[in-house]
Amino acid sequence: MNTGFPVKKQVISYIRFSTGKQSKGSSEWRQDEKVKAWLDSHPEYEPSDLSFEDLGKSGWKGAHIEGGGGMGELLAAIEAGYIRSGDVVLIEALDRAGRLPLRQMLERVINPILDAGVSLVTVDDGVTYTGESSDDVHSHLLVAKIQAANQFSKRLSGRVSESYKKRREEAAEGKVPKRRTPLWLDGDGKLIGHLEPHIKAAFELYADGFGERRILRRLQETGIPEFQGLYGSTLKRWLQNKIAIGNWGEIVNVYPRVVEPELFYRVQERIAGNKKTRPSSPSRHELTGIVKCAHCGRNYNYHIFKEQPTVLQCSNRFMSTVEKCENSKSVPLGVIQYILFRTSKQARIEAIQKKKLTVNQKRIIVLEGEIANLSQRLQHVAKAIAAVGDDEPELVEQMKLLSVQRKEMRAELASIFATGDLASVMDQAAHTLVTNADPMQLGADLQTVGYTITCDKSGSITTSHGDCKRWEYVGYERKRDAYIVKGGEVTEAVPVAPFRETTGSVDIMVVMGWKLDLTKE
Repeated sequence: MNTGFPVKKQVISYIRFSTGKQSKGSSEWRQDEKVKAWLDSHPEYEPSDLSFEDLGKSGWKGAHIEGGGGMGELLAAIEAGYIRSGDVVLIEALDRAGRLPLRQMLERVINPILDAGVSLVTVDDGVTYTGESSDDVHSHLLVAKIQAANQFSKRLSGRVSESYKKRREEAAEGKVPKRRTPLWLDGDGKLIGHLEPHIKAAFELYADGFGERRILRRLQETGIPEFQGLYGSTLKRWLQNKIAIGNWGEIVNVYPRVVEPELFYRVQERIAGNKKTRPSSPSRHELTGIVKCAHCGRNYNYHIFKEQPTVLQCSNRFMSTVEKCENSKSVPLGVIQYILFRTSKQARIEAIQKKKLTVNQKRIIVLEGEIANLSQRLQHVAKAIAAVGDDEPELVEQMKLLSVQRKEMRAELASIFATGDLASVMDQAAHTLVTNADPMQLGADLQTVGYTITCDKSGSITTSHGDCKRWEYVGYERKRDAYIVKGGEVTEAVPVAPFRETTGSVDIMVVMGWKLDLTKE
């Protein structure tokens, strides 16, 4: 009778290491290779489809067992019967299962595994622990290893805490802490002159809508040796590091600023927004992420030809899946650029307003960022008090201090809003002339204010901004060698010739003989 279960017994791998930095090294690779070697020498077992990983979880504090931790999921799988008696859980070493105190380690981790008839194998020494281990010499080895792992974590945690405490005290006294610093600071914590403007530019580009890879490419194009070989993840850490505004943790003015707090918190605001909405993939084309399909919502992609003008089409049109889009309508790049120019004036103003802020607007951004930070710290302190009780005066005092700081900042924020003095730079300027000198910058700017062009298979085109939001691409007229575009009561011909001469972007203002004047009307 076929029960549906595999004939061979299963091997379930469990990988855990504590820090994000460790994940950059060999820990995950080493553990996984040992699992493969064990399987090669035990052909009576087969790897299970189940695998539980706690990458970046701390076994010392038990985070790997709490909700969302891989060890907690593994224990739940045993309880639910997905991992059955006779199966094996492989770990590199016993301390990889956790470094909790002996009693907690046995009760919360080891016993639930062994009592279910599941064996625990440590591949570093080849020892197998079973439910019968408590009756043989392995029981003493098991206890000794758990105690050793816990004591090691205590000593390590103590050393790290003391070192951190000393550096915090030195920072509060105005001494620069001895620690690894970001690229733009030297060993003495001073700004490196030739890097400073480029780091500031990276923050500005990110706040303006550019992605990490685009920014990294621009940094590397400078030819500066320090920027070569960097990864996008490194740049992302820079953008979130408070050392950029001179802070070490919550201690202010420890290091010289490389950017102003207003710019730093604008970047944090965008990073937080990206966690809610998936940003566009990096692209060499300025309109990627702006032009959308009316049918499936996907981006329109560029299709470049050698001797024909570039067109844009739905990126989902050529999918070989059931999700393939029905919209096969191609729209010439010249038509899109024409409509963008005619409808993006207000969006450009909004983008400029976001970048050129008044003193009060800059202060609002800083206050909102600091209030969010204080709220997060208050949550952490509240959790600590809930765990140890309110008989820890230092925690209670810290919570009071943070609450007062947040209250003061909220009051200042309310006062700024109450004055109504939020006039933008554009309201004060006589006029601003705009060109397409940097199309990539323009595309990024428009995305930050939600400007979109949506194309339908019928040829109708809708924009998010502009006095006229409904447009139609009528088609190509051979006699005038032009694209015919209709918007409202106006029909206009867009010359095709300039778009045949290049596969890249064309300045539509030059083509049409226009000038964009963002004058207050």
